[in-house]
Amino acid sequence: ADIKRLHAVGRLVLEGGVPLLLVLLVLRDRPSRYGLALGDWRTGVALALGGSLVMTPIVMGIVHMADFAAYYAPQTAPAGAVFLTTALEVIPAEFFFRGFLMFALLRVVGPIAVVLATLPFAFVHLGKPEIETLSTLFGGLLYGWLDWRTGSVLWSGLAHTWILSVTVLAAGAIG
Repeated sequence: ADIKRLHAVGRLVLEGGVPLLLVLLVLRDRPSRYGLALGDWRTGVALALGGSLVMTPIVMGIVHMADFAAYYAPQTAPAGAVFLTTALEVIPAEFFFRGFLMFALLRVVGPIAVVLATLPFAFVHLGKPEIETLSTLFGGLLYGWLDWRTGSVLWSGLAHTWILSVTVLAAGAIG
């Protein structure tokens, strides 16, 4: 859990801080154009909550697979620590892939940017349980659409935090 927290802080800096500084200092642009805003918060809350409610029982079933339990159980910690570590890790990742990358690409190539930003997102899941890596293609497209629809990476970041935290906590409880 401590190593996972260090990893999360590293992602906060590299995937959150560095791109934000590039937006501000190099591009001299507004972070809101890259999804750092509430956006359409009513739609964001509804879709993130709805998606999380749908995914929770799926995660609770999948976590019983041996590779999931073996991968995630060692990351378990008290619930508050798991949620904090996960948020530090995935919210900057959502900003990097769907904010910094996708929102910039949307202005250049249009809706195909959702797909283009999803591919490297899926690649960073290599080495995790196989079904998770495959699911990131579908989930990444949904998160991309959610962010595009709402104009914010916050809602995918919160949903991603919930799903991964539940995964870690459930794996720790059974493993």
